[in-house]
Amino acid sequence: MAAKKIIAIDDDAVLLRIIENILIKNGFEVSLYKNPAEGLKAIKQQQPHAVLLDRIMPEMDGNDVLHQLQQDDYTRDIPVMMVTGRKELVEIHQSFGLGARDYIIKPFEEDDLILRLNKLMNTI
Repeated sequence: MAAKKIIAIDDDAVLLRIIENILIKNGFEVSLYKNPAEGLKAIKQQQPHAVLLDRIMPEMDGNDVLHQLQQDDYTRDIPVMMVTGRKELVEIHQSFGLGARDYIIKPFEEDDLILRLNKLMNTI
């Protein structure tokens, strides 16, 4: 069976490498993007099985990326998990309202990320 393709977008290069190591170790294929606009373009081109998306980034907010994905017929059904250090319920509800299917708070446990990611992809 082919590896599931995941795109991770986060302005934190260290966290991206941690995510990359976790995902590769667990049999996923992963592409990393520090720039949200580049990540958005890659999502449209690559049609990944899921997206891990940082909520707060300097150039483009994660919710802006999420909104654009939901407006496009080709990306609307790709499940998105928000990955952030923000715990405010208002922000969490905002992301869910824009179409996020899960929301994980940094720092997270490897097992929790993998469990939730697998669950996320089984809802397609």
